[in-house]
Amino acid sequence: MRICDRVKSLGADGLLLVGTSAAYDVRMRIINADGSEAEIVRQRDPLRGRYLDEHDNKAPVVVETLSGPVAARVLERDPYRIAVEMPEPRIGIPHEVAGFTVTPVDVGNRTS
Repeated sequence: MRICDRVKSLGADGLLLVGTSAAYDVRMRIINADGSEAEIVRQRDPLRGRYLDEHDNKAPVVVETLSGPVAARVLERDPYRIAVEMPEPRIGIPHEVAGFTVTPVDVGNRTS
C-alpha cells in the first residue's frame, strides 16, 4: 500500500479504517502495509475503543471485524482503560513438536 511506504510516503505498519456496519455500531478494517487485510490485531483494540469514545461518542460499542464482533467499553478516562470482549479462541488438535506436546490456539489475530 503506497501510503505505508516509509521512503515515498508517510510510512506505517498499516491503516485502520472506520466505517458503517449494517449489523453493529461500527465496522473497522485493518489494512497491512503489504495491502492484505488483517482479521484482528489485539494491540489495536484499546485504540479502537478510545478513538470511538473521543471522536464519535460511541462507547460502549460493538465493532464489526473480520474475526467477528468485538465489544469495547471505557472503564476510565484518565488514564484511559478500555475493556474489550474478544471472540472465543479456537483450540486446535494437540501434536508433537521437537519433543513437546503443543496445542495450537487461534485467538483471531492473524495479520494477513
